[in-house]
Amino acid sequence: MAADTVTTKNATGTTVNFQVHTDEDGYLASAASRDTSIATYSAGGIILAANMATTLLDLVGLRGSATKTVRIKKIRLEAGATTGLAATVFLDKHTIANTGGTLATAPAMVPLDSTDAAATALAIVYTADPTIDASSKTMSCKTLTFTALTTAPGVVEWDFVKDVEHALVLRGVAQEAMINFNGVTPGANSTVAWTIQWTEEVE
Repeated sequence: MAADTVTTKNATGTTVNFQVHTDEDGYLASAASRDTSIATYSAGGIILAANMATTLLDLVGLRGSATKTVRIKKIRLEAGATTGLAATVFLDKHTIANTGGTLATAPAMVPLDSTDAAATALAIVYTADPTIDASSKTMSCKTLTFTALTTAPGVVEWDFVKDVEHALVLRGVAQEAMINFNGVTPGANSTVAWTIQWTEEVE
């Protein structure tokens, strides 16, 4: 956050200076705390090539809750491989959950406040492709570059609060947000690091 000086005149015509704070995009930043008492969670991990399907479809995502409304705030992916390659990745929303496939061990879903209850949404990582229902709809499409492992990783991010000022909402366990890799074949020593952050509340 940057501080800038603004010059103006008061009601008597006297010149006055004051500071305003702007975010990285140049927008005025609120002086009020953005912290919230709503239960907030984060899950993440690193997926190795040995634990990926040969042709990647849905790899990682978040399934909704039977008891609470889930609002995804941010999804971030970082990728690398021995030899660089580019993958088209889709952020898909399902209204009928995936079936089949092979799930990895459930990732830890960590509350940002240790006094909050355990998460009721479910972070999902697939080691074999699931069956994807036709209800799947693509919300966004980006290019994720698996950069050479000796360089900085390729990154894609969906920041719903910053970019569209509205979380991605999941209602019920049939709804899920999944990252689909469009059938790309992972290269040697491919890795995908991922993070999903969300809130849960009863409505």
